[in-house]
Amino acid sequence: MRRRIALAVAVACVAAGCGSSDPAPEPRSAPPAGFARYEAAGIAFDHPSAWTRDSPAEGQVEFYGTPGEGGLPPQVVIGDAPARNDCARS
Repeated sequence: MRRRIALAVAVACVAAGCGSSDPAPEPRSAPPAGFARYEAAGIAFDHPSAWTRDSPAEGQVEFYGTPGEGGLPPQVVIGDAPARNDCARS
């Protein structure tokens, strides 16, 4: 009897897992007007179309715009390696 109950529980557990999965991701909408989309493994980023794209190092991509009021351009850097800060004090 215990063997039948154990078998029934095992079958129920397996059946509960069958066919269930995470829902499919929602399709991404198009970028807003005046924006472009950058997509890579695990990331999607919409940026102003006028921004410049650069790849200063392997595994790194950078986007930047024209200098703003403070004289510096807006920047976004995406990389797939650990970040490092050469200006940080140890």
